[in-house]
Amino acid sequence: MKNFNEEYKPVRRPEDYFYLVVDMSLRRAELLLGSKLSHQSNGVGVLINNVAVNFQLREGGYHLKMSVADLQNDLVSLDLDSGQLQRTNVFSKIQKFRDQKYLELEVESNPVGRPNISTNINLSIKASIIVFNPELVKRLGRFSRLKINQQNRQAAIEKLGEIRSQTTANFSRSLTGDASDRKLANINVSVTAPLLIVPFEPGSNR
Repeated sequence: MKNFNEEYKPVRRPEDYFYLVVDMSLRRAELLLGSKLSHQSNGVGVLINNVAVNFQLREGGYHLKMSVADLQNDLVSLDLDSGQLQRTNVFSKIQKFRDQKYLELEVESNPVGRPNISTNINLSIKASIIVFNPELVKRLGRFSRLKINQQNRQAAIEKLGEIRSQTTANFSRSLTGDASDRKLANINVSVTAPLLIVPFEPGSNR
C-alpha cells in the first residue's frame, strides 16, 4: 500500500489564479441627513448613481476596482404638511464629462510581476461644480450636534490619535529596515480641477 504522504504533492497555482471573484452594482442610492424644525425638515442629500465594484482574491493579494458614474449633493427642504420637496444643488459633475465616470478607483496588493511594489493605487476624479452655500455648513453642523455627543466625539479623537501614532511607527520602521526587504506603494492620482461658484447672494437660487 502506497504512503499517501509520499504520493501527495502540493498544487502550486499561478500567481494570477483567483480564488474568489465578486461583482456588485448599485443602480441608485440617496442618503438624507436632516433635522425637523416645526413643520419643515431641512437637511442635506447625497445622491449616488451607478456604482460598480469588482473584487478579486488571488494567491498572495487582491485586486479591487470601483467606479461611481455620478455624484451630487443637494440642500433638501421637506414641507411635512404638504409633502413638497425642494432641492438646491451645491455639488454635481460637470456635464462635459456626462459620458464618463465621475470616480474610478483601482487598488491592487502585491501586483503580479512587480515584486518591489506592495500596493498599487490608481484614482481618477472628474471635474465638478461646487456652489458655495453657507447653509450647507449650518445644516451639517446642526446634524452633527444632534447625533454626536461629547463622549463619542472624544472617543473618535482618541482613535484618530492611535491611528496616527501607529502609522508614524510603521513608516519609521519601513525607513530603518533592510533595504532589500523594503516595498513601495505606487499611487497615481488624477483629479480634474473643480469649478467653484460663489454667488453674490449665498443661499439664493439666482
